[in-house]
Amino acid sequence: MYESILVPIDGSAGSEEALTHGIDLADHYGATVHLVHVVDEDVYGHYGGIDAIEHAEEALEESGREALEQARARVESASLPVETHVEHTTTHEGIVDTARQVGADLIVMGTEQRSAEYERFIGKVSDRVLKTSPIPVHLVKAEG
Repeated sequence: MYESILVPIDGSAGSEEALTHGIDLADHYGATVHLVHVVDEDVYGHYGGIDAIEHAEEALEESGREALEQARARVESASLPVETHVEHTTTHEGIVDTARQVGADLIVMGTEQRSAEYERFIGKVSDRVLKTSPIPVHLVKAEG
């Protein structure tokens, strides 16, 4: 049923839970796992000055690459094929665009309770992905 599963990774408890589900589904269906980290332009674009923006972008990309490498190791330890991707756009667009590019059959992503300020500033990424994704989205609620 699924040949390609996309799991967005941001280092949060929600993405860790989603990765667990994504690995289980990929193992069951013999699918490739695609991991994506999106360096969100909406986040670093709100920092002041060009130097601050560049520093914020670099820091967000580096922490994302570290989270991707940890996730890659988990997928590889399950003996599953895995590919990683880093995108620079808004989070929901990066997830949906990557799903299209890799021909994903399913997006498995976590949800997390965020502060009211975060949700006003960024919004609920999972809601935006659900509304714009042309493929099924499996939401995994983080414990806690």
